[in-house]
Amino acid sequence: MKKDNTLIIVNKVIVVTALLFFELFALCITEPEITEPSQFLGYEIGKALTPWQKEMDYFYLLENESDIMSIETFGESTLGKTMILAILFDGDAQKNVEQIKRLSTCEEEEAREIAGSAKPIIFLNCDIHSSEYEDTESIMQFTYELLTTYRELLKEVMVVINPSINPDGHDIYREWYSEYKGTKYAGTSPPNYHAYVGHDLNRDWHEGNTEEIRNIWNAFLKYSPQIFIDNHMMGSYGYRMYIAPECDPINPEVNPMVQEEKYMLAGYIMSEFERNGCPGVVFEEEFDLFFPGYGDSWPSLHNSIGCTWEIAEGKGPENMDIEYEELAERAKRRSEHQPTPWEGGTWSFEEQVRYRLVGWRALVNITAKIGEEILYNYHVINRKEAGREGAYIIPFEQRDVYALNKAVNKLIEQGVEVRENESAFIVPKTSPMARALLGIQSLEEPYFYDVTAWNYGLAKGLDIYEIDHMPETREAKGADVNISKVSGSGNYYLFNRTLSAIRAVNDLLSNNEEVFTLEEPITIQNVTFDAGTFAVKSPVDVYNIEFFGTNISEPSVVEEQRIAIYSTNRPGRGAMDEGWSRMVLDEFGFDYDVITDVSSLDYDILIIPEESSIELLIDGSKNYPLKNGLGKEGIESINNFVKSGGRLITWGGSSAILEHIAPITVVENEATVPGSFFLCSFESDPLTYGIMEEQPAFFWGNLTFEGGKSIATVGSLSAGYAEGSLEGKSCMVRAAVGNGDVIGYSFLPQYRASVDGSFMLLFNGLYNYS
Repeated sequence: MKKDNTLIIVNKVIVVTALLFFELFALCITEPEITEPSQFLGYEIGKALTPWQKEMDYFYLLENESDIMSIETFGESTLGKTMILAILFDGDAQKNVEQIKRLSTCEEEEAREIAGSAKPIIFLNCDIHSSEYEDTESIMQFTYELLTTYRELLKEVMVVINPSINPDGHDIYREWYSEYKGTKYAGTSPPNYHAYVGHDLNRDWHEGNTEEIRNIWNAFLKYSPQIFIDNHMMGSYGYRMYIAPECDPINPEVNPMVQEEKYMLAGYIMSEFERNGCPGVVFEEEFDLFFPGYGDSWPSLHNSIGCTWEIAEGKGPENMDIEYEELAERAKRRSEHQPTPWEGGTWSFEEQVRYRLVGWRALVNITAKIGEEILYNYHVINRKEAGREGAYIIPFEQRDVYALNKAVNKLIEQGVEVRENESAFIVPKTSPMARALLGIQSLEEPYFYDVTAWNYGLAKGLDIYEIDHMPETREAKGADVNISKVSGSGNYYLFNRTLSAIRAVNDLLSNNEEVFTLEEPITIQNVTFDAGTFAVKSPVDVYNIEFFGTNISEPSVVEEQRIAIYSTNRPGRGAMDEGWSRMVLDEFGFDYDVITDVSSLDYDILIIPEESSIELLIDGSKNYPLKNGLGKEGIESINNFVKSGGRLITWGGSSAILEHIAPITVVENEATVPGSFFLCSFESDPLTYGIMEEQPAFFWGNLTFEGGKSIATVGSLSAGYAEGSLEGKSCMVRAAVGNGDVIGYSFLPQYRASVDGSFMLLFNGLYNYS
């Protein structure tokens, strides 16, 4: 029979056409069109700044367009903005995370299997310092690239992206820049780009006093990344970019393999910078890894390869022309840490973006190449730490149960294993973070980027002991030691001056309830109640307080005071310390106003928080758009305020102002104290109610006092670093001036909202006393 070739050809055409159709259809399903940032934003990355809502909208658009990306919210900022994570992975993300978590506990054979099948996780964290504007913009471009150009790498690496850990500050800074762009103030920052702490948000990782850090704790612990990059910007006239590893001192509790792996990654990444024509990149200089409150040290102490990456900033996002001669000397030198120095020129926003993208691409590429080795090393590190012996004992019986519960819950929330028995919390030494927080810091190297001591026991007034074995225990899911109790009856109910008591007193005063205090100690049925003990006419059961009912003559009335906190109205140490002070007062229910002008002081108490120098406090900064600095007129107004019956409270560097107000001499000692604990001796005084005769205080500076009534003297160093000596010097003073008085602290009684053990020394000054 003769074949119908025409029919065969037609059939073949139909088959081929059908195959092409299905291939194109499949392609459309697996590789949909992904919108570039410039298409959505209307400008190229590196040309403008993006509001947070618009950036979020872009990420949600990418989620809709891509089959390998998902968005999840992981909390809200302090001011209520949504915080999101982008999860990028061409595979089963949940299964991958579950496998990786097994690496911390499984045996050798299973670890080898998991390392061969699971994919390492990189966590990119952006925008913690909102005036460091570039990384949160660059991350939009990089996310797009991962979903398109580098999509294949997402089969070998899982990437978790936090576009902004500080969305409040993200918009605060952009609004500020919009107001001042094109002016001489374009490179400035707002006074504070966070509801409280501004730049110090990257000093809170070990404490979690902010919503943002508590949220990032949860995100980190959920995904257990092997690599964590905290992205930043740095000064304009130094190196162009810094990557890890860090310089000494390294926190001794960081596992050595964590640091060794940073070198392994750095070699490849540095070569990529060189290949792509990015001079001026440095590693192992400038930034240490000692303090655990950074976004690189905290992950490192959780056995992740925790790194900070910094890029030189410009005048805001505007171009800067920088001559070679203007560069810092260190940036001009060719060295083993900076193979190719930058020769100067125009430093643009676009160039900052280019450097960041080269680095991120290199990181993902090298991680994909050696992912199995990274995962197996993660297993080795965790198993080695799990073999540590010994534990820390934190007894239930403490001077202040509020500080106890708060501290232990912080440990648990940041992933530290806590156990308990009938009398104490027990923290195994198997966690580097536990050892970093509960051990005593000792530092001999005279280099420190931040403070040198933070021990939880010293900071929070807790008794903590070490043992060399692990007793019988059960898991502690949370700390809720309760001492609530009412004993006896009478016309008054006494309760000790504790942190729980302060919260109760302020709530009662705000509701116009009567609160009293003992000015002299009394003994009732062989129980002595110290001066400063509070009293109410009927107990309240909503606080963790033990009440003692008795009949006594009427004690002194506690009166609510009108409190003002002075804001420097410019960024810097003063603004951050003012924010930490507000956080502490808010936690304990004090009512206050924030003021930037002291010309009219209709208050009972004026607080001037820590400032880096008396010159800056008085004169302010001239190159700033907002009025700042007390000025001579401000000093005169404060003088009149105190003489007329007001109270001035200062601490740290701001205490130097007392020489202008009171018969007190402020001494600048020949000593270096970069954030350390000293044991101090305290005199009997209304300012020391609820305080032990000897207890630690946190010093960050070398000022002490002569004159006035000395309330405390400095003793020996308890933890951290110090050169020279402050021993025997007065570190807390008060003096009458006219009808008012002043109180000065050399130490910081509310340091970063973390020294609960010293809070009472501040709180006592916020009530009336004789």
